[in-house]
Amino acid sequence: MRKWLIVFLILALSGFAVQRAEAYKGTLRLAVHGQPKTWDPGKTPGFMGTMLWPWTYDTLVQADLKTGKLYGWLAEKFERISASAFKFTLRKGAVFADGTPVTSADVKFSLHRVWEDKDLKSTVKSYYKDIKNVEILDDRTFIIHAKGPMNDLPALMRTWGHVINSKAVKGLKYSQIATGSYGSGAYILKEWKKGQRFVMEANPRWWGNKKYPNRPKKLVIRIIREPTTRVKALTTGEVDFAMRVAPQFIDKINATKGLKILTTPSIRIYYVGYLTQHGGPMANAKVRQAISHAINTPLIIKSLLQGRADPWFQMIHQGMASGYNPKMKSWYPYNVAKAKKLMKESGFGKGFKLVMISPRNTIPADVQMCEAIVDMVKKIGIDAQCKASSKRVWRGRFKKYKKGTLKGNMMFIASYGNQGGIPGNSFRGVMACNGKWSPHCYPEYEKMIDKALRTADSALQQKRLEKATWFMHDNATHKPIAKSHDVYGVNTKVLDYMMRYDEMTLPWSFVMK
Repeated sequence: MRKWLIVFLILALSGFAVQRAEAYKGTLRLAVHGQPKTWDPGKTPGFMGTMLWPWTYDTLVQADLKTGKLYGWLAEKFERISASAFKFTLRKGAVFADGTPVTSADVKFSLHRVWEDKDLKSTVKSYYKDIKNVEILDDRTFIIHAKGPMNDLPALMRTWGHVINSKAVKGLKYSQIATGSYGSGAYILKEWKKGQRFVMEANPRWWGNKKYPNRPKKLVIRIIREPTTRVKALTTGEVDFAMRVAPQFIDKINATKGLKILTTPSIRIYYVGYLTQHGGPMANAKVRQAISHAINTPLIIKSLLQGRADPWFQMIHQGMASGYNPKMKSWYPYNVAKAKKLMKESGFGKGFKLVMISPRNTIPADVQMCEAIVDMVKKIGIDAQCKASSKRVWRGRFKKYKKGTLKGNMMFIASYGNQGGIPGNSFRGVMACNGKWSPHCYPEYEKMIDKALRTADSALQQKRLEKATWFMHDNATHKPIAKSHDVYGVNTKVLDYMMRYDEMTLPWSFVMK
């Protein structure tokens, strides 16, 4: 009897020690600017989903918050075993929130469903274009095979390698998977009132609890799309952390006792895109070059973005696995005289009508940038008009212009992040014939980018991707405006926050006081 009592006391004390080591605490209230369309990471892409899904669904790989260097996450290690295959080993003892072990079969289910489950109607499958299959070696070890050389496969598994509990979702309707969490991540989704808030609670079974102590026990995440209202919620004490603080509110927050602005250079590129694939003046490269020269980007950065952005001269950021060219220091700099000359040479010197579409409250000063750019191009004879709308309406207009069901000359304000640093997502996404945000179709570019992305030699791939960027430059397919700074408002009495380089906000970066 005494022996069993001693064993019981040892186990009780051990459990108490573990609980203290995994001491998440308190409630953190956050204000974010949007929400994903679904909580199913295999259904449809989008920034808010890319940022929030890893809170409940571990990905196989993660990236260092400062350098972007990839390392094992749910997969404790990975290695390249051929030009087109990587071997992964799952973390020993990792379990889903319901206690079910995470296995290689769950990984295969999670990835294969994206392209095999036709009823899912996934729009994420374009990101898996180059993936062939997952080969299971044992419960913890598997190989991901690509269709050809794929240097950025680990980067893809950082952004899209979410692992779903295949046993838990068996028999569930798609609508149930879309509103619940069935992962192994740091938090469990407890409530989602669409358009209003999320509530999450710390996962007591998460493998990373000891590694990240003092993270919040509970997260109450309010969806506040309007920048002014987000700032008001912070300054009145309704929330402790606010994302995407607009430049005009920085001084107000810094002047409020207990609040502080945190800012860091990030990866999101603000740019102007041109509709080229339906003929007319916007299909003329000299017209696009003229417009690009007419846009005064230094003035936009200084006055509208209040210096909270960096000049940028390509459509690729420095966090990419491959393709960023540090030597690019110019992209049709501001020069009205040269712009007028190019307009005359293009055959459209008398001008034409043009619509510029912009989302509202999606990136800092988006509408103001649209209005300013419209005024700038009027100086070279273009009768331009800014049409601003909600992001949903803006996206719908873009799709109609792209399909040709909405007629006329069009350019647009947009931004692109690519948090995973996957070259194909950027080079195809903003430029390829079927790219989600591409209003272009150049067959020669398609061949160029497919060849580059299937090049095994890293140095040669870099050279070929740089060639693709120069193609974009020479054809003036876009006008990069600036690369963003992330700006957060933080209640320093409640928490410390470790900022990242990639605009992602991840919950283990919160340290409660």
